[in-house]
Amino acid sequence: MIGEAVEEALANQVAVSLYAGRAAAQIGYNRYARRFTDAIVPWVNTLEARTESGKPLAVLFEHAAHPVTTIETESLSADFPAASVTRIREELGDDMLPLFVQGCSGNINAYPVGFSVDSGHHDNAERAGRTLGEAALTALRNGVEIAASTFRVTSMSLDLPCNLPSMPMWEEMVARLMRHPPETPLLNGTTDGWTRTLEATRQMIEGGEQPHTRFEASLVSLGDEWCLLALPGEIFSEYELWVEEAAPFTHKMVIAYTNDNSVEYIPTDRALTLGAEDPVKAERECMEATAWPGFFYGVEVKGAYLPYACGIEVQIRGALAGLWEEARDGPS
Repeated sequence: MIGEAVEEALANQVAVSLYAGRAAAQIGYNRYARRFTDAIVPWVNTLEARTESGKPLAVLFEHAAHPVTTIETESLSADFPAASVTRIREELGDDMLPLFVQGCSGNINAYPVGFSVDSGHHDNAERAGRTLGEAALTALRNGVEIAASTFRVTSMSLDLPCNLPSMPMWEEMVARLMRHPPETPLLNGTTDGWTRTLEATRQMIEGGEQPHTRFEASLVSLGDEWCLLALPGEIFSEYELWVEEAAPFTHKMVIAYTNDNSVEYIPTDRALTLGAEDPVKAERECMEATAWPGFFYGVEVKGAYLPYACGIEVQIRGALAGLWEEARDGPS
């Protein structure tokens, strides 16, 4: 099936020009307490392919917002991206191929989240999606042709350290669980699940281990005019905002949930610091950033579920900066 699709694509390939665009867009909100994070990514990015005759052939459009307006419905739904695709095709034709990719939306939900309303879920998805689709059309109208003659693909990986508790902190977590068993610990956790992760964590502490997980990123670039940065997991929106400021490319597009989603949520150092200072408060305000003995959304490492250590943002920024410097200096 895949081979046949590749053959068909090769047989039907045509010459195209690429156009990069951006327009203001906001269909979501930051779902955490302001002291942890209040950032959003207020735009939609587009990369359009046009034939030699100027006909729009396909568009890749990116925005940062969880598609969760239909999360409580019993039916399958493509949520707001479906309505965005419909709006784009209304303007440019049904043979136009719009492809939605998710930005750094680890802390961004589309509005309103399905579980916050009693009805109208699909209408809400339609409204949000058409708003985003209209913004994407604006970006397409204002698109700038990419004239770069070099095409590069680079990648990198690094180990992100986890926050392994001390034995007294581990014992405090055990005591807290015995006093107040949570209804839904560890997202989909159970009492047995907590027992297993605590035992695995105890073994790591006694063994003096330094648990970590692997973070992988890729960069596709066209000269210094355009880049596509692919990041793993549910990464907080502040990372995309930083890339916009720091990356040495005229047009930038950042997508998350790529490479390996086992890294789970990637908070900022600021959020992780606040989470470590007051874990119990953090579990109510930004569960992805809290630490022992708070209940947290962390990452699974060798059978244990652990939060990240503060300092991962500095690591990630440094590695990404090296990635695009390599792309600019390396062979085409």
